[in-house]
Amino acid sequence: RFDHHCPFVANCVGAKNNPYFVGMIAAETMNLVVAGLMLLQVMYEGIAEPRVYLGISRMLVSVVCWIFLVPLLIIGCAFLSFALYRIAYNITTNEQVNHERYGYIFMKPYFNRFDRGWAQNCINFWTLADDKPLRSQL
Repeated sequence: RFDHHCPFVANCVGAKNNPYFVGMIAAETMNLVVAGLMLLQVMYEGIAEPRVYLGISRMLVSVVCWIFLVPLLIIGCAFLSFALYRIAYNITTNEQVNHERYGYIFMKPYFNRFDRGWAQNCINFWTLADDKPLRSQL
């Protein structure tokens, strides 16, 4: 079951590697959160004890890092929430973007005959459960 081609990992994402792909997105987002917390600590220490290294203030370096970190964190959270939404509704990126091509997906109101409820969809996704009995209804 094809999901999409990801240019960031230079690979196609499908049924067998999608949980690992979502795990990678979650790990990267968590890394950005940890980096942000570490920067907050450095900024706090910079206020308490101002230091200068090679003529550059710790506070200045922290602010510059935050300028780069915040957009990356927003993008990471957006990708992660998009992926979790797709898992909950048992829909691929390809199906969501090209829903007008598929007769079994309606967006207003949302209907997907492969949707088994968010709990069962999540269980099937993370355990790589096979949904062949449902696909035979096509």
